[in-house]
Amino acid sequence: MRELTGGDSMTARKAGQAEQPAAPSGTTYDYALAEGFGSVFRFCFNDAKLTQKAEIWTP
Repeated sequence: MRELTGGDSMTARKAGQAEQPAAPSGTTYDYALAEGFGSVFRFCFNDAKLTQKAEIWTP
């Protein structure tokens, strides 16, 4: 599943540093730019399985 997110984007990670929803404990994250660059997606994984997808709006 993790390979379907397009990998972790440093640009999206920096943009996603705005206020974020709580993430499940024990997870790792990948960030991806959303269409139009008005938001980013944070994908949370535990044991290589997607546990949460959150859209974070960027200012």
